[in-house]
Amino acid sequence: MSTFRKLPEEVRRQQILEAALHAFAQDGYDKVSMARIAGEAGLTKGGLYFHFSSKEEVFSAMVEAELEHRWEVAREMAARAKDLPPLEVVQRVLQRWFALDDRPDLLTPAIIATCIAMERPREAFRAQVDRVTGLVADVLSPVVEQLQLGMDAHELAELLMVFRVGVIWKETTASPAELERFRTMITGTLTRLLGTLVPGGVAP
Repeated sequence: MSTFRKLPEEVRRQQILEAALHAFAQDGYDKVSMARIAGEAGLTKGGLYFHFSSKEEVFSAMVEAELEHRWEVAREMAARAKDLPPLEVVQRVLQRWFALDDRPDLLTPAIIATCIAMERPREAFRAQVDRVTGLVADVLSPVVEQLQLGMDAHELAELLMVFRVGVIWKETTASPAELERFRTMITGTLTRLLGTLVPGGVAP
């Protein structure tokens, strides 16, 4: 008997989703078959169908898992920023917001295009944007209030989200060298821009 089935369900699902992420990022949705995903996950095609009923379900579950990972990173950022001085809160938010992605495959052009075209992952992205925007607004709200900036924290968070979407687009088209320079530039520029709002100095 195969030892594959002895793995816990969640472990096996994670292996499948990791294999799917690699395959979809490399070749796009249309060129990836269930047989290929199964092979990269160390399963037979039948074994894959035991866990997922279709390629669309695999793709959607993969997107949702990756977004959940990003949500946990954002929540960790928010927790670490709590009770810090205003300027440091701004710096921490921007540094995390535009940091090098530890799992960049989700944001490849092929995967983003499929997410836009497919309802379930598109809705997952929409929900993610909403909850991350709300989280960033919660982090910035005490800063806005303490410094009496005369702006709405949620609107500021929405503005940062617009910048973030632009960065994602840049990420999908830039070379590694260009990407590093762009990230350094955008983080520094936005930090200095928001730093001008904070009494006592401008962020370096």
